[in-house]
Amino acid sequence: MQRHSLTTGSERFVLDPRTDPEHTQHDIEEAVRAGGGFVQLALHDGSRTAVLVSPGLFVSLTSVDREDQVTSADEHPGLELIAYDEAEYYGMTGL
Repeated sequence: MQRHSLTTGSERFVLDPRTDPEHTQHDIEEAVRAGGGFVQLALHDGSRTAVLVSPGLFVSLTSVDREDQVTSADEHPGLELIAYDEAEYYGMTGL
């Protein structure tokens, strides 16, 4: 299974795993072609949000295999989620 995330400006949204990234990309492209508009997103926690997308706004849609990522610090003692440079990483803390 893949994990999909959308980054706009400095905001990062982890999408519902059932999200079709091609459909989301199409919605973003349509909003830009229209001169701007809201794109509806289903998030991993079950909530929904709308993101205003307009020409000139940085947007990145990323998909990674979930098996390649640490999914919980509880599964790996000594690791904590670290936010750095608008991205999240698992790493050692308190050293």
